[in-house]
Amino acid sequence: MKKKAAGILLIVTMIIISAAACGKEKTSDDKKESAKTESVKKTDKKSKEDYEPAGVTRKEYQDMTAQDLLDRIEDPENITEEEAIALVSTYAYVDYDEEFEREENITDEAVSTIYDEGGWLPDSESFIETLVTSENSNVRAYGFSIMDSNLTTYETLEKKVEEILEKETDPVVLYMALESFSSCGSDPYFAKFFIKMAEHENPKVREQAAYAIGSPWSKGVEGMAEAIVKLMNDEDEYVRETACSSAGYLADDDLIEPLVEILDDSGQVELHDACIEGLTRMWLDYPFYYNTSEAAYRATLGYLSKTPRTEEVPCWTCISYVSYVDEDEVDEWRTRATYFDPDEICNIMIDILTDSDANWLARNETIEVILKLGDDAQKDKLKSTMAGLNDEDASHLQESYERAVEED
Repeated sequence: MKKKAAGILLIVTMIIISAAACGKEKTSDDKKESAKTESVKKTDKKSKEDYEPAGVTRKEYQDMTAQDLLDRIEDPENITEEEAIALVSTYAYVDYDEEFEREENITDEAVSTIYDEGGWLPDSESFIETLVTSENSNVRAYGFSIMDSNLTTYETLEKKVEEILEKETDPVVLYMALESFSSCGSDPYFAKFFIKMAEHENPKVREQAAYAIGSPWSKGVEGMAEAIVKLMNDEDEYVRETACSSAGYLADDDLIEPLVEILDDSGQVELHDACIEGLTRMWLDYPFYYNTSEAAYRATLGYLSKTPRTEEVPCWTCISYVSYVDEDEVDEWRTRATYFDPDEICNIMIDILTDSDANWLARNETIEVILKLGDDAQKDKLKSTMAGLNDEDASHLQESYERAVEED
């Protein structure tokens, strides 16, 4: 009750301070800045309202069908650059949802029809440049969204792209640029751009920055490890989750400690799966098998071995990560990953399986791990362990085991 009262008092105080500030007489500089800001807002609004791609107004677009758009193209299988620009410029009238996905629209439908009928949109430098320099942010967003398949085009537009992104303020455009250039972390400009976007006010932009920073292409790049740690502690849950799971791609042992700190925090169990995924990428790195961090391996097994176990620890969804071993692909990795010990992992799985305090789903996941990694001795041990279970979840686990053995 005291905390609630204190919170209300703080809010009231802030309102009073805010009111006092709002009531303060503006200086001439303040008035000039305010007028300037208002002018920019009006100009932005006006430019969006007046923007009429290829002579199509917003009202006309709302009454059109995808076929109406296609009828404006002479030969959809051989669409010209001018026709393509006119078509995709109508994305100006398409709204994005909270996830930065375009809402259902006739422009997407028309583009899909062109592809289905054997046509293709241009991928020329001039086409891309026209889109990313458009006065309309939705069109710019589309332009950047298709550059992931046009990275060779970026090389000829390098300075132009950098100039655009330096001035860009629209979060959807920035999000699309991050998504398209996420494999460019080794490029000095994009490395700085990713780190800058990690500070953006929009959480979707920060989340996409976490993907770009925590990627194999950002491995060893200065500043990336520090940036991903900061994102692990972001105020947004999805940003934190993405940062924890993606951190492993950087293969930096300095990231193990902050991941383990989260795993040791019972108040952050919602991030435990992401942290184990991140750690596993450092020592197993499925399906590439490049990374071999023994320290990350030990941290992973340390978490799985931790007692007392609860309904939430270990998280049941992360149990199977340790078994992502494709026997046809790992021979070379095994020669480097000398720490990897299937018997050690199987013994931990048996401990979880027999621990009635653990979540029954976590216990259930251990069955598949042992059947995947265990030798005949471990499988015999599993069989006898299953027969000896007698707690309230025993029958469910025994049925699951029988099904798994049949499928093995």
